[in-house]
Amino acid sequence: KAKMQQERRVKRAENVEGDFWVDSTCIDCDTCRWMAPATFTRANGMSAVTAQPAGHVERVRAMQALLSCPTYSIHTDSRTAQELSEAQVGLPALVPGVPGVFHCGWHDVKSYAATSYLIVRPPAQGGNILVDCPRYNPVLARNIAALGGVSHIFLTHKDDVGDHDKWARHFNALRTMHQSEVRAGTAGVEVQLRGEGPWALDGTPLPAPATASGSSSSSSSRGSSS
Repeated sequence: KAKMQQERRVKRAENVEGDFWVDSTCIDCDTCRWMAPATFTRANGMSAVTAQPAGHVERVRAMQALLSCPTYSIHTDSRTAQELSEAQVGLPALVPGVPGVFHCGWHDVKSYAATSYLIVRPPAQGGNILVDCPRYNPVLARNIAALGGVSHIFLTHKDDVGDHDKWARHFNALRTMHQSEVRAGTAGVEVQLRGEGPWALDGTPLPAPATASGSSSSSSSRGSSS
């Protein structure tokens, strides 16, 4: 732990000078690079700030990447309360071109930085589906509640479960996962799928073109996520 704390203070030499920077604990997960590509790129096997954010919008995006970094490897030497507030309020973020599907942010190192999505559906269609789980955070929980909360949690793979237990308790949500992916930490998942599908969740199809044995994908009439 002491070594990790010491490493966190080491600014990577690949960072350009300025407020935002990445330390040497980066695990090269790519999260920041696709969330704020104008600021972060890959340099010598890890992420680095290769261009400081230009303007308010880019600073907020960089701040969202900071919040979503699963290893807390991104830092800023200065920030305003407005920037932090806008970054927090902006997650979950609507996925461009996919109505009703939101990127949750707040990636979890326990899920190897896997991306979690919220599929927003009317209550009459069974309510919202959380596809895989981000790191639990009360600010994110409030924002998800404002979008209608979570009725179902669909876990696609054993490595992408994140803080599923905390999210399930918070929203009293029903969890679904393929039985072959269940491990000790997910033994309490309420619905365990078997076979090769396809399945349906309140009429929403859950086909299973697997990326790994037992893993599943979720689709919605308002968008899709895998």
